[in-house]
Amino acid sequence: AVGDDRICVWFELNEEEDLEVIADHDKKLMPYWKELANAIIHWSDYHSNKNHLEIYIAYIETPNEVLDVLRPAIKQSKVKFAGFVHDGTPKSWKLAEFVEDIIQTNHNLTQVGFTGIILSSEEWKKIFNAIRIRNAVQSSIIRYLGLSFCFDGGINTEVLKDIFASTSAAWDGKAAKGMRVQLLGNGMSSREVSIIAESLSSLAYLNLDENRFGDADAAALAEALSSSTTLRRFSVKGNNEIKIERKACISACNFRCLQPGLVRRIESHMPNRWARERHISPELSTGGILEQMGEDICDARII
Repeated sequence: AVGDDRICVWFELNEEEDLEVIADHDKKLMPYWKELANAIIHWSDYHSNKNHLEIYIAYIETPNEVLDVLRPAIKQSKVKFAGFVHDGTPKSWKLAEFVEDIIQTNHNLTQVGFTGIILSSEEWKKIFNAIRIRNAVQSSIIRYLGLSFCFDGGINTEVLKDIFASTSAAWDGKAAKGMRVQLLGNGMSSREVSIIAESLSSLAYLNLDENRFGDADAAALAEALSSSTTLRRFSVKGNNEIKIERKACISACNFRCLQPGLVRRIESHMPNRWARERHISPELSTGGILEQMGEDICDARII
């Protein structure tokens, strides 16, 4: 699929159980991968104007010979996002080396995302270290990192520290607004809470949906949230047995709203249509809006 600024290589076939099928690689596909690589370069050279491409590769294997074709094209083109979804490529696989290379060489690239991609701790570390170095020393930084359903049963402590070390480098370096990080569906629980809580100050957005956090975890995160001056959006929907301690989160948000200049901006994210759908008066104070948000506080735009 091709849009004005988006290319999606997406194999879409469902089994009887409505599960997605991952397409195997075949040598016969190589001419098409080469054609794609040439098209990316051609678009960047002659048709991009001020636009940048988003490239998604989903449900189709990308073995090393495919990555070797795509790498030089993505390195030199106007690509702002590169994403891999449920690739299914058997080991060994040079994806970490591929991502490390394009992060360090293509300064147009500011967003990377992975869904259902399984790599070793050493391979993830290579990617996160590339982000950290890029963010610390270059003028163009990685502003978004997405890791959804990439870990089963939680994220290794050292790997999680590496993730947030890369975001901290962005905040301390060139990013005035912090990074946006999505850690959806990775089986995280109480074990990871302390590291996450310590890292909120370097983020603009954090998505922790569909993990295994409980009420006590939510309270700990809410307490950390109350002292963060950078986080703009925080989502914890779909966690096991979580009630998100509504009063704790509302208290955290209200704490933020007491700071000068924040009330106007939180209200600017609450359009009248949003309010009408929830029977909320747009004239309510910010605190009143938050009180009536109910379960929507699980995905709150803080300012």
